[in-house]
Amino acid sequence: MITYATICKTIAVFVLFCAINSNDAIAQTTKEADLTKATVEFKSLRYNSTIKELSPILKADTGNIKAQEMIAYSYKMTKNY
Repeated sequence: MITYATICKTIAVFVLFCAINSNDAIAQTTKEADLTKATVEFKSLRYNSTIKELSPILKADTGNIKAQEMIAYSYKMTKNY
């Protein structure tokens, strides 16, 4: 027999699950937007701005190869070895 308490617990777990997943999606979208902005700066040859945009991205995700390559080239182009 399904009780009212069981239904409430199930709904609460579902709502909590949805809330956790939506926060991850928002964080991922923000990271992608930041990387997109850095890519635009890089393609526009604004290397100092690229470095500024990529630094926090690489602090959060040190394994991001695309960001590593862009920041390395940006440092090279600004002669900041």
